[in-house]
Amino acid sequence: MKKLLAALAGLLVAAFCAAKDKNGDSVLRVATLNGPSSVPVAYLYEHAPDLPGTAARFEVLANATAVLPKLITGEVSVGVLPPNAAAKVYTANNGAVVALGVCGNGNLFLLTADTSVRTLADLRGKTVACAGQGATPEYVFRFVLRAAGIGADEVRLDFSLANADIATALAAGRVQYALVPEPFATVAQMKSGGIVRAIDIQEAYAVATGGASYPMTVLVANAAYAAAHRDVVDAFIAAYQAAVVWTNVHPREAGLLVQKHTLGLTATVVERSIPNAAYVWQSAPAARADMERLLDVYLRTAPQAVGGALPGNGFYYSH
Repeated sequence: MKKLLAALAGLLVAAFCAAKDKNGDSVLRVATLNGPSSVPVAYLYEHAPDLPGTAARFEVLANATAVLPKLITGEVSVGVLPPNAAAKVYTANNGAVVALGVCGNGNLFLLTADTSVRTLADLRGKTVACAGQGATPEYVFRFVLRAAGIGADEVRLDFSLANADIATALAAGRVQYALVPEPFATVAQMKSGGIVRAIDIQEAYAVATGGASYPMTVLVANAAYAAAHRDVVDAFIAAYQAAVVWTNVHPREAGLLVQKHTLGLTATVVERSIPNAAYVWQSAPAARADMERLLDVYLRTAPQAVGGALPGNGFYYSH
């Protein structure tokens, strides 16, 4: 009976996601986050993806918390989530979402005006501002500190500021050391010429793991919709991949599109941040090893953040 009910629920979700627009075309609803993860999508606002019998409709939401329920219920078909959130939703909601691929790799930097800081060991005894407690920046940073032989009590993390506020606090001298992703690292350096990227966290992670990278953002789909409309999902993946390539090659034009469509960043910030923002496309199967390596970091210290276990094969969409 439970399997029958689950199958019926899947059919209802697929039907909801396949709603028609006023022209009678099927609609692929795509949720993007207001901010850096929306940068590659700006290209698709101007160049509508060619989807079989389907029109893409984009919705901008404030954060991943707003995206999650819409993805689970099928109100949106495709969205962007942090990898741990995607894994947790899959595990806790009977495989409600699938990972299509990694769309953003690590882009964390230790910023400071203190020129004496060059290695992780130089941070002993210091307080580092870090936005997003319980998210990838915190856990990756703790992982690289531990790998470098630095005890948990030797570097204090301060979670009292948001990323945007950290940039301002750094420039004003109210914060001395900060762990910041793009584009906020660029914003901080634009505010003060004395701020440097003292430590590239990606390099530290690569040293600790033997050369691996880690995902920051994952493109996901409602599982029922993806199963019922593989041709549409595959076509959207191809369009998204092309948008990523275009964005990395045309940072100035990408910035102008982001600003034009009010996606949360100015053209100048986008243009300057793209070289360090690590916009990529890796299919879910190709990225699986890197994703599982990062999720294992969570499992060791905060298993509840990924649903208590690594997601199974069904999480990784193959096309």
